[in-house]
Amino acid sequence: MTDAVAAQLLDALSARLEQPDLEYVEPLERLTGGYYTDNRSFRVNARDPNWSARLVLRLFPREGPPEQVRREFLVQSALTAQGFPVPNVLWCEEQVDVVGRRFLVMEFLDGRSPMGGAEFSAVLRAFPWLVVRMPTALARTQAALHELSVGELTDAPDGLSFGVDRWLDVLDDAAASGAPELEEAARWLRANRPTERRLAICHGDLWPGNLLVERGRVTSVLDWSVATVAEPALDVGFTAMGLTIAPIEAGPRVEAVILRQSRWMCRRYVKAYRSLTGADLAAQPYYEALRCALELIHVVEHRRALTNGVERDAPTPTWDVASDRMIEYFESRTGVRLQLPKRIVR
Repeated sequence: MTDAVAAQLLDALSARLEQPDLEYVEPLERLTGGYYTDNRSFRVNARDPNWSARLVLRLFPREGPPEQVRREFLVQSALTAQGFPVPNVLWCEEQVDVVGRRFLVMEFLDGRSPMGGAEFSAVLRAFPWLVVRMPTALARTQAALHELSVGELTDAPDGLSFGVDRWLDVLDDAAASGAPELEEAARWLRANRPTERRLAICHGDLWPGNLLVERGRVTSVLDWSVATVAEPALDVGFTAMGLTIAPIEAGPRVEAVILRQSRWMCRRYVKAYRSLTGADLAAQPYYEALRCALELIHVVEHRRALTNGVERDAPTPTWDVASDRMIEYFESRTGVRLQLPKRIVR
């Protein structure tokens, strides 16, 4: 697939930049850490200086919503305009016929992820940073993000909604089609939605794997696929859910240790965010439950696809290994007990 995509991308870039002699200086190279998307770095001999630096091709799964590429482009453009550390998007392609998938081309920013993935080995490598710096780094990054203007996104550009209604609609649609196991969850979340007091741009999936750090400074925040305009409690709740569940598969004893440490770090993170912002986080448990239900959509769809022999571009959801913990987590915050299809290991 890489050779075909590389050739198609080069042809498309050559036409877009009106440069027939365009060639790769650095060929497409897979970047680690991506889960939902397939990310590749590359460099071409473009005469336009904006296109001659190292760039990133972000390929989206065919199963993804058609408008998802546009969403990320709009969010990153709004953040770039306000000086927040995100890659500048040079090309947003919403059609699949250019390279076979929808994609973004954006600048490559310096820095390394403190955690290259959610695997046990990645956790071990990043453990000192996770324990010492991660809670404060996440809190400071979110606090800075939540101070930015939401004006460019609240007016529903291109008819897109960035609010919480979007996620409740996603849950309703999933419950009505591919994930009927989540019908009661969707009903509870819509009936118990809190009143929002202050709106902010929320990342929605802020964890160490979506940060680039250089010399102790966050140089970039990546992956804006679930960005939402909502009260800050949504962002804190979404992050807290991820840290508390810690979707790591490493054997019962090791998992128990990781979970204890991760929950301790989560408490430190929330405390740091409160100290920095003084934000009202009364609705945090609701948003923890909301993210839990949203991640379970992918788990259910993945398991049904395996059962039915359906091939998908999207990889196995990270949360598939933690579904039992997620069921308990959701019930503790809502009183609703979910039943999922059985996990299939291949």
